Amino acid sequence: MPIAYSDADLLRLAGRGAYERGRAYAAEGRVEELDIGEHDAAARVRGTRSYAVLLTGDHWMCQCPVGVNGEFCKHCVAVALVARAYVVSPTVIPPTAPAEAAAGDDSEAEPDRYADPRLLRQLVNQLAGVRGPLHDWEAVDYAQNVGLLLDRLNAAATDRPAELRPVLERLLTHIVNALAQADDWTGAIADVLRRALALHAAACRAAPPRPERLARWLARFNLDPRNRFTASVTDYAVALGERGLASYRREVIHRWETEPDQAAVRRARDDLARFDRDAAALVKLRGKELSTVSQFHAVATALADIGEWELAIEYAERGLRKHPDDPLGRLRRFLVEAYLHRDRPKQDRTPA
Repeated sequence: MPIAYSDADLLRLAGRGAYERGRAYAAEGRVEELDIGEHDAAARVRGTRSYAVLLTGDHWMCQCPVGVNGEFCKHCVAVALVARAYVVSPTVIPPTAPAEAAAGDDSEAEPDRYADPRLLRQLVNQLAGVRGPLHDWEAVDYAQNVGLLLDRLNAAATDRPAELRPVLERLLTHIVNALAQADDWTGAIADVLRRALALHAAACRAAPPRPERLARWLARFNLDPRNRFTASVTDYAVALGERGLASYRREVIHRWETEPDQAAVRRARDDLARFDRDAAALVKLRGKELSTVSQFHAVATALADIGEWELAIEYAERGLRKHPDDPLGRLRRFLVEAYLHRDRPKQDRTPA
């Protein structure tokens, strides 16, 4: 249900002075452009200046000098009171436009102020930054708040992808840090990390940054030892271009040669090998010493994924000769599929 702060909540969060000033702002109709979501409320509040406010229950943000320091200010109180009034009595129409517009101003509507990179950076730091471990349901709550923020960022990214890129990069850094300290037993934080990566890749395609800069960021993200996920180079290839790809490739291969056992490095090298359709690298990465059924199966499936079916069959057959018992039948099942694919007319094959 939509958020609803009680008077006791507001007094505790804001203190008596800010609470009373916020009540006055609400009564004077200073809350404008109210947008009530399932778990949040956003609006602008007219004071000395006009400030954007976002409330998400346990977290809040306001652009005013008090709010940017993390305080629950009078503007937050005003938005909370107006949002609560609407939730309690939905027949009351929430204010959706400034008083000037209501008076007949035909000027074009202002753009979404949550596309303001400065405000969004503050929101990212407050909603996504963590200072310690996240246990049990804390991880779920964290993911929910970051998910709400991603909804806002997704709407803003459509019109301002270049401005949103650095904001998303900061968000991704925070999420990786949170995931490294979290008991993410539901996978909720992993899900918002995937969403943030997809949004960042889309923003890079829509407004490509300098290739070398993007290559440096992608390498730094993928090679971070805390990171359990790889941003696939396939999703960034268009934005990277040849120069960016060459720069990224050099960095990943260098790190693989110097730190071959580091998990993040191996994942990044494996992803790059798949992108480059580098069969030799995949054999080395997936097969290691090629002594177990699992290693032969891993090599065969990786080669099939990049379309090297004949080579995949060769490795699967080698594995079966070395391990004729094939305890779980994985190599035999793979070979059945591979033989069928090889013998099927090319026009009937599903692309690898």
